[in-house]
Amino acid sequence: FGSPTDDNARLLAADGQTFLRFVPGAHWNGTVTDGLTFRAWDATSGTAGDTADTSTPGGTSAFSTNMASASVTVMPVNDAPVGANKTVTVLEDATYTFAATDFGFSDPNDTVPHTLINVRITSLPTAGSLTLSGSTVAVNQFISVANINAGNLKFAPATNANGAQYASFGFRMQDGGGTANGGVDLDTTSRIMTVDVTSVNDAPDGSSVAVTTSEDTPYVFSLGDFGFSDTFDTPPDTLLNVKIASLPINGNLQLDGVAVTAGQIVSAAAIGNGKLAFAPVANANVNNYASFTFQAQDSGGTDNGGVDLDPTPHTVTIHVTSVNDAPTGSDITLVIQEDTSHTFSRADFGFSDLRDLAALPAHQMLAVRIDTLPVFGSLTLDGQLVASGQFISVADIDALMMVFTPAANADGPGYASLR
Repeated sequence: FGSPTDDNARLLAADGQTFLRFVPGAHWNGTVTDGLTFRAWDATSGTAGDTADTSTPGGTSAFSTNMASASVTVMPVNDAPVGANKTVTVLEDATYTFAATDFGFSDPNDTVPHTLINVRITSLPTAGSLTLSGSTVAVNQFISVANINAGNLKFAPATNANGAQYASFGFRMQDGGGTANGGVDLDTTSRIMTVDVTSVNDAPDGSSVAVTTSEDTPYVFSLGDFGFSDTFDTPPDTLLNVKIASLPINGNLQLDGVAVTAGQIVSAAAIGNGKLAFAPVANANVNNYASFTFQAQDSGGTDNGGVDLDPTPHTVTIHVTSVNDAPTGSDITLVIQEDTSHTFSRADFGFSDLRDLAALPAHQMLAVRIDTLPVFGSLTLDGQLVASGQFISVADIDALMMVFTPAANADGPGYASLR
C-alpha cells in the first residue's frame, strides 16, 4: 500500500472486492482521528491499484475537488492479568494469613490497568490446610480480593510439621476487565505459591524413674536415668542439660563432690562423665528412701518462641538396699574361784548391732569366733579344746558347752584372756 500523498495517491476501485485494512499496534486501543484522507475518483483516467497525482482536482480531472477523511476507533478488549510465583514463610505451629500482594498481581497489557478482583485456586496443598474463613478451600474456588484483604485466607501447617517447600498450591489471577469482545480476565498460566515452615523447638520430655543402690554405696547417674525423649521435633534434639527442680530430703545429691542446689543446671556432659551422684546417709536403707525432681532441657534452643525445657518436673526415686553391717562385742572381765570353771553365756560377749537397727527383723547373735586362745588354763567346747579361729555357735553357748577352766591351784588377777 505504501505511504500515499496527494501527488502520489493510491487508486482504489469501488467494486466491492477492494478493501482497506487497519491493524492497530499490539494491545492498543483508542481513536485515530482523520487517520485516512481521500478524494472521489470517477475512474476516467488511471488504473485501480496504481498511483496518481490528485493535487489538481476538479474540472475535467478524474478526482473530486473536496477531500474527506475517516477516523478509526479501536475498542478496548481486556488482556489477561499476570500473577507471579511466590514463597512465603511461616513458623511451625503458626498460621500464615495471605495478603493480596502475596499473589504478585499485575496487568501489563492493558493501557489502563485493571484491578485484582479474585484469586482462583487451581490446586490444593498436599500438606497442611488452606482455609477461607475457617472452611477448607476447594479446587477452582474463587477467593475475592475483599476476603483476602480481610485476612480470611489462611494456611496452617500440620502440628509440629516444618521444612523448606513444606507445601504449595496453584492459583490464577482474575482482574476486573471482564470478557466483553473476547476479553480475557483470568491469568492464562497457573502460578505456584510455596510455603516454607520454619522449625520451632518443641519442649522435650523426661520420665519418672526409680533407681536402686546398696546401703553405704553412692549411686552414679547415667543419661538413661532421666528418660529423655523429644517426640515432637523432627529430627529430635539431644539432651543438653538436666535442671534439678527439687532436692532429696534424705541423703546427698552431689555434682563432682559438691552438693547440688535446687534449680541448678547439670550438663548432660557431666552426667555422661559420671559426675552426678547420690549418697545415702551411712547405714541408711529402705525402699523409697529419697527422691528429687528434674526437668530435661534439649539442644533446640528458644529461637522464634521455641521451648527447650520440659514444663513438667519428673521424679527420680531412690531405693537403698540393706547391706549387713558388722556387729560389735565388748570387753569383759570375769572373776571365778580357784579350781572352778566358768561356763560362758551369750551375755558375756556384749553383742550389739547398732548399725543395723533399721533391719527387719532385727539381727541376732549367731556365733562367736575365737581369734586367740588363753595362754593359761583351757577353753573347751563340749569337753574338747577350742582351736584358734574356731566358730562357736550361740546355740552351743546357750547349751552351756563353752567352758574355761584354770590350771589346778592357779589364781591371780589378769590370769588369762582370750579374744
